[in-house]
Amino acid sequence: MARIKCIDKDGNIFYKAGADGMFKTIFGDEQDKELLEKLLEVTLDEKVKVERILNPGILKTNVRSKDKTLDLLVRGSDDTLYNIEVNMSYYKHLNRRNAAFVFSKYSEDLKVSDSYTNMNKIIQINLTSELSEEGELINEYKLIDENTKKEYIDNFVIYEFNLDKLKEVCYNKDEFGKYKILVSLICDDVELHDICRGDKLLEKLERKVIDMNKDPEFIEFMSEEEEMEKLQKTLMENAREEGTLQGIEQGSKEKQLQIAKNMLAKNMDIDLISEVTNLSKEEIETLK
Repeated sequence: MARIKCIDKDGNIFYKAGADGMFKTIFGDEQDKELLEKLLEVTLDEKVKVERILNPGILKTNVRSKDKTLDLLVRGSDDTLYNIEVNMSYYKHLNRRNAAFVFSKYSEDLKVSDSYTNMNKIIQINLTSELSEEGELINEYKLIDENTKKEYIDNFVIYEFNLDKLKEVCYNKDEFGKYKILVSLICDDVELHDICRGDKLLEKLERKVIDMNKDPEFIEFMSEEEEMEKLQKTLMENAREEGTLQGIEQGSKEKQLQIAKNMLAKNMDIDLISEVTNLSKEEIETLK
């Protein structure tokens, strides 16, 4: 289990590079795209020139912004759209969440293109921990016919990397050394130093992670982010204990609305509220 933090060798809390705020702050830096371009090069096995980061990752000034839950969205020099998501844990409907976001971007790109012919390519990159040990190191997903292997559309693909398996392999086989930048996302402080040593670019990544872990504002941000996650989990657990989820399934509209109001009061994400209460996003918006 990756977990977003651990205790370092000095007994202090250490947030890993893959922790949401950490990842977006380091790789979403508009002034220094070198690490981001390296990550894209490793995942796609080709050079990528980043033209623009569409949602820069400096998040400390707006802890409760909904944007903090979004992926790192990048436009390449050839207008390809890259959506990068680091998942430090895996849960049942994670793929639906990721797909919903990237499909919305596919739809938006269709609106701004002057024709279907000129639509840009959209690539979803999932860097995920806690995947099944039986899975592949890397999976590639397309809309494709199972029998004929014919692609339904040619400008959309999802790549999923099993971070835990990559980490295991990286420590045992040199030929997987190129994936070190991905493995670094789930390393503790000692492992991070070990895997970055001797590589100037990765050593820069290590310095940034260490500096962020010493930044009081960042630590405060991460603490508040974790509290929000705990509140989300607590609400869902309480709902199950009280039998409200069963009530929801039976059509208890009053209970649905009350739970939605409680979650809105905690500034929780509308997608999560919709999943818990079975209310539409439009119904939830009217409660604000």
